[in-house]
Amino acid sequence: MDITRYCSGFRSEFPTYTKLKPWDITDALSSIIIEKIAVLGSDFVIDGHVAVHKTAEIEQGVVLKGPVIISASCFISANAYLRGPLYLGSAVRIGPSVEIKQSMVFDGTAIAHFNYVGNSILGQQVNLEAGSICANHFNERRDKRVFAV
Repeated sequence: MDITRYCSGFRSEFPTYTKLKPWDITDALSSIIIEKIAVLGSDFVIDGHVAVHKTAEIEQGVVLKGPVIISASCFISANAYLRGPLYLGSAVRIGPSVEIKQSMVFDGTAIAHFNYVGNSILGQQVNLEAGSICANHFNERRDKRVFAV
């Protein structure tokens, strides 16, 4: 499974990880994000394992647990709960009371109010309306082959 086939922007942001399968990416996401934070430029305000671009807007009551990267022109609404490891690409919009954990969200994606996104990779220009749940699930089947259709 080629992540770059399904996630535009992955290759340009994370070129050394294009051979990993999506579930391997989310498993290794903490080290991937920490590695990326180490090479971010002066356009980011970095505090420990939390990096926020200077053009990002974060409203009151947002909880950030690193490692987290919030890229340029992102908007994070009040009371969002962002649990790292987490990568938000440019111009991502997070609604009020959204929880995101161990995920990557690429450019221009919008996650409306009262959503949960966990252990997931969302590509560019994805729109999750209110009340969506996007999370991993342990596959209990004996035949665990995963394939794209």
